[in-house]
Amino acid sequence: MTDRIFSSVFKSLCQYYRLREDEKPDNNARIEYYNAVRFVDDSRARNLYSAIVNAFKFFPKVPEVKEVAERYRPKLGAFANDDFCYCCLNVGHVTYIRTENDCPYEYLARCPYCAAGKNYPELPSADLKFRPEEIQELIRRNREKFGNLDHSRENQAQAVVRQFLRGF
Repeated sequence: MTDRIFSSVFKSLCQYYRLREDEKPDNNARIEYYNAVRFVDDSRARNLYSAIVNAFKFFPKVPEVKEVAERYRPKLGAFANDDFCYCCLNVGHVTYIRTENDCPYEYLARCPYCAAGKNYPELPSADLKFRPEEIQELIRRNREKFGNLDHSRENQAQAVVRQFLRGF
């Protein structure tokens, strides 16, 4: 919800509940109310206003507004990847092993070539952990092992990888 829309909804709520000037929430409280509803889409602001008015006889407190606003939280859609990535095999991350003090440790790096890698922003990118030759070798081995996959998807994924590697 934009600040402009929130301001009009908040002002309307104050008018509906007939709050006097000394009863209106101060600026800090207004910020808390805004934080409780900022994820609501502007197109659903009127619905939120109606739900608040119908649910409460007196001016609601921040937790009460937050509870009503949760009904209007946008649902996250399922992730769909249309291209097949031979680097991570559409998982979004690449597992690699580094040996430190004669002990092998397993690490994860996110795939920079496909959209599935965006699901792991906290992981370091694989292009920072591997040299381009190592990435090409990984892709070649995965293509040999899983090469019987749909060729139209394979061509799209290869184009994405080639385009990325040109940046080196």
